[in-house]
Amino acid sequence: MAAQQALANLLAGLVLLFAHPCRVGSRVRFRAVPSAVSRTGLVVDIGLTYVRVETEDGPALLPNVQA
Repeated sequence: MAAQQALANLLAGLVLLFAHPCRVGSRVRFRAVPSAVSRTGLVVDIGLTYVRVETEDGPALLPNVQA
């Protein structure tokens, strides 16, 4: 049970890497937690557990499950 979130991020990372719903250089919109404010940014890296997005407020790490 403790590894459930980590495994979910890993599996979602594999889906992102193979299905390519977004790519490095894509402009994306996401909901920032906990404020639930919608933000936009540029995807700079897609890893196995996180997507790195450069926003106007600085860099953000999105868990792959949210991406």
